[in-house]
Amino acid sequence: MTCTGAIADGKNYIEVGLTQAVGRFKISGMGTTQFTCDGATYAWSAQVPGDNGRFGGGKAQLSGRAFACSDTACAYAEFNRTVTLKK
Repeated sequence: MTCTGAIADGKNYIEVGLTQAVGRFKISGMGTTQFTCDGATYAWSAQVPGDNGRFGGGKAQLSGRAFACSDTACAYAEFNRTVTLKK
């Protein structure tokens, strides 16, 4: 991700939700991570524990939002992806 124009050490963060179908059940969880908004490009990661079970290997749906704020306004971007989890 790349972010410019927000406060470099402000409360810039990504929140994600992960859902995985396991048989007839769906395992879900949420996680967050912060980032620096200084114009550089960063890879990011977040820990997402399962709220109602354990995630396993296979396909899962990842959705989330990235938030960044300047002195006068905040902005966000949303994303949805299918990801493959490894055991």
